[in-house]
Amino acid sequence: VLTLVASVFTLTFIACDRFFGIVFAMKAHFIERRASITIVLIWLLSVIVAFPLIFYKRYNETKWKDLTESWCGDTWPSIDWKDPDTGMTITDNPARRSYYLFVCVALFFVPCLVMSVAYLVIIVTLWSAQVPGERISKDIKSQTKMRKRIIIMLVVILAVFVLCWSPLVGSLIYAEFIHDNTQKVNFNTVFIYCHQLQEWYTPFEYFARYLAHFNSLINPFIYAGFNDNFKKGKRRYVFSLYSF
Repeated sequence: VLTLVASVFTLTFIACDRFFGIVFAMKAHFIERRASITIVLIWLLSVIVAFPLIFYKRYNETKWKDLTESWCGDTWPSIDWKDPDTGMTITDNPARRSYYLFVCVALFFVPCLVMSVAYLVIIVTLWSAQVPGERISKDIKSQTKMRKRIIIMLVVILAVFVLCWSPLVGSLIYAEFIHDNTQKVNFNTVFIYCHQLQEWYTPFEYFARYLAHFNSLINPFIYAGFNDNFKKGKRRYVFSLYSF
């Protein structure tokens, strides 16, 4: 979880860095001088976001006849209250709900907003920029090609982030705020009513979690695909390996 959070914050800070580096090119050195501080800040924020899970996630095992099932389950403090209308005892988890709401906002909605605004301003700035002076046609074509490549890269990064994270955020919102299916459960000979999710939810949540991790995997390849310097460095590295 910690590395996943750090990956999202890194994408957000990269968007801010590109924003200041392109829109305010004269002040780009301000960000470069503080690169180490930015990295420390990213990891510090990531630790703060992931820290509660140290206390409220527990490793569980269930031994079946032919296999052992293991998983990490939530152990957030719960509140039991009696519904005055039905007389049912309802088990609720407001702390867990508040935490996952914070996670959705901090790791999806805010980064989406920041990246969308930053990249939109960058695209407008690049698109409206004029090639200065009496440059020859070849230079103009080169500048135009470079701008188009940057614009496409920004759109791809944002689109992939939204596609990879939307299922996980949707599953969290569904489980904590939309789903309302109380079922009667026997707990130590006492019948209580708690929220039971549909059978399709667990495999979908697993898929959504792996998809969110896939975003961290694919991002370096996206940047590499649009970065000529990275490609040249990779070729030199590969050639140096085969030269021995």
